[in-house]
Amino acid sequence: MNSEGGKSFYLISKPTQTEATFNFGIAVVLGDQNSSLPISETFDLNNDGILDSFSFCATSEGISFDIWSATPYKSKNIWNGYYYPGYDIDSNCPER
Repeated sequence: MNSEGGKSFYLISKPTQTEATFNFGIAVVLGDQNSSLPISETFDLNNDGILDSFSFCATSEGISFDIWSATPYKSKNIWNGYYYPGYDIDSNCPER
């Protein structure tokens, strides 16, 4: 299920035995045309002059990753990815 839709997921850190949770995030791979831009300018992914925002939250069955055109959950959603861990989790996503 996690390999559908052309999205890729990577484990970038693993909790130690004393940690109980994973931290999640979104990686953005930029093309060569953006390689010389400062990092602060690269997060206007839709080139509208406004910096985009990133969010993640838990649904009852997985993790929803989103990129927004401005304020998370209040602006236009420009990308969404979903990771299914294979077990139920407690939902904490705000209403859209």
